[in-house]
Amino acid sequence: MARTTPMQPLITLKGATLYGIIVQTARLWLDGLDFKEIALDIWLLKSEAVGGTLPNLNIQTAASVEGPWTTVATINAAYTQTRVFLTSREGGTVQFQRLARWELDPRAASGNWQACFQICATMK
Repeated sequence: MARTTPMQPLITLKGATLYGIIVQTARLWLDGLDFKEIALDIWLLKSEAVGGTLPNLNIQTAASVEGPWTTVATINAAYTQTRVFLTSREGGTVQFQRLARWELDPRAASGNWQACFQICATMK
């Protein structure tokens, strides 16, 4: 049976190119141990860059908290809504391991930026 859960409640982040990578807080990481498929609905409610470009939002997966963490999807923050499918089945296009999290990478951005987003996961 499918289960829907918020992976990231609404959050607003602001920064500049000089900021380092921002990683989702560990208590909100998605644990997909008992599931074979995960669909992540990512809604960017507001994203803007003043005098520059937006950062990338990466979806990562790992078998344990210690990692290593692998990026399985990269979304440019200019998109308003996207869906990412992750599967643990052999031959799946995007493999997930036990855990999933997001990471905002401003190194590809320039200038000052702001991103407001939320992520909802449906697991089965």
